[in-house]
Amino acid sequence: MGHLELIFDFDDDLKRTFYEIECIRGNWSVRGLKRQINALYYERSGLSKDKTKLAALIQEGAETVDEHNMVK
Repeated sequence: MGHLELIFDFDDDLKRTFYEIECIRGNWSVRGLKRQINALYYERSGLSKDKTKLAALIQEGAETVDEHNMVK
């Protein structure tokens, strides 16, 4: 399963766009994207009072894509 398959499953356009932007900005792997979806990152970011701090915490723990695995 790839990035697009995970993102296109959302019925909510705003949620889909949120994950698209965050995935690109954070250079997340498919596994990293799955982890953020399962951790309800979208919902937590809406409830967070300090969105910058939440984004920094997510980036610290996010798995990124290296050059060799970028196109599989």
